Amino acid sequence: RGPVLPAMAKRSVALRRAAAVAAGGALAVMAARRVARWLDRYRSTGPIVAPEAPEFLTWSACRLASAIRSRELRSSEVVEAAIRALEATNAALNALAWERFGEARREAQGADERVEEAARAGTLDALPEFFGLPIVLKEAFEYTGKQYSQGLLARKGTLGARKGPVVRRIEEAGFIVVGTGNISEATMWMETYNCVYGRSNSPFDLSCTPGGSSGG
Repeated sequence: RGPVLPAMAKRSVALRRAAAVAAGGALAVMAARRVARWLDRYRSTGPIVAPEAPEFLTWSACRLASAIRSRELRSSEVVEAAIRALEATNAALNALAWERFGEARREAQGADERVEEAARAGTLDALPEFFGLPIVLKEAFEYTGKQYSQGLLARKGTLGARKGPVVRRIEEAGFIVVGTGNISEATMWMETYNCVYGRSNSPFDLSCTPGGSSGG
């Protein structure tokens, strides 16, 4: 009688393992079918992209910075292309929390002038590493006069009194801020949704939201 109980226990463990494997297999099949449906939609529609966007918008930050420093591209050219891409896609994606396009354009013109002055003086290498590049910040970073709610309804309407340390360092590196991207509530979640700006949509599937918290 003694050996029977261990044998029953082993059988029970084996059955539970078999059930777990079967359940895992069913979940894997469901996941595979979902991925296949997503890929079918993606192949038929493609991602949301700006029409006629210049190829240099796909370059890395380092390559763009080098092109601006060597005067292959102008900062104003790159910033304008980035702004046009945002204007063309943001209605569908809701990626931006706020924008400062006018200021960014003026700063890019100033960057062009500074590049020319540095070229004449032979000091191009002294320019900041990412000089003249456009960037979209995270809404949670404080920026003078701009809302930084951190996606919290209780903080809606809160305006920055200064530029936070992260913003200052980004601008010291040469970047030009064109706006801020949407975030998850309190930057705490894995999706990009909050009650201040709403949900950002994935450019690959508008029925989905990009991961958080920097989804915008």
